[in-house]
Amino acid sequence: MKNHVIKIQTKDAFSLAKLYFLKTCGIGLETDKHNRMWDRAKQVYEDVSKNLQLQAVLSVFTPCLIGKEMNINGRIFSCNGFEQLGHNCLLRVYAYILTAGDCKVNSDQIVDQLYGDIWGTSFLDAGRVLLREQIESIEKRISGESVLSESFGPGYYGMEVTKVRDLFHVVDPGLIHVTLHKSGLMLPLKSCGGFFLSVKEECNLPPRNCESCIGNPAGCHFCQRRIS
Repeated sequence: MKNHVIKIQTKDAFSLAKLYFLKTCGIGLETDKHNRMWDRAKQVYEDVSKNLQLQAVLSVFTPCLIGKEMNINGRIFSCNGFEQLGHNCLLRVYAYILTAGDCKVNSDQIVDQLYGDIWGTSFLDAGRVLLREQIESIEKRISGESVLSESFGPGYYGMEVTKVRDLFHVVDPGLIHVTLHKSGLMLPLKSCGGFFLSVKEECNLPPRNCESCIGNPAGCHFCQRRIS
């Protein structure tokens, strides 16, 4: 499967996006003040939803993994977290780019701009969860003995942010109208990309607290020695 476009309905992502939004804003809905904040947030959502469009482009590869370097079609993606994968553990790699579209707010009010930005991030995070669920369903049809990782990618698990450029060579972001600015930012801004790894059940995946790894040059072996 190469450059397969997946569209995610806003209504399917709303419940999860709402949870992310409330958590980010610290809104608990137990007080009048929080309910007023939520009413304002819902008004902003109505504005944002006009341009909100969750969609992803997905390609599947059988890569070569040696140590912390993964080779996909001649592009090398180096990630400290890969060091924790055992030999011949990796089955498939699902490379993706996901976007929530242009989450614009037609308001000059700072609070509305802030809420609009948080809504965009919340829907992007919700879309990644739903995309992972769709990939899991694909994996179940292929093999019932695999495990799907959390999302790896530029900026996570020690992978350099600049690897976004290489990611654009293994999937076609133009199919979902995502471009790369000369600064390295994806446009629309509420876009992200990375990899879900299908591994054998007995494989050890990096723990979630490694997600924010800053990429020490010594890699995972450095952390293991430091902790022990």
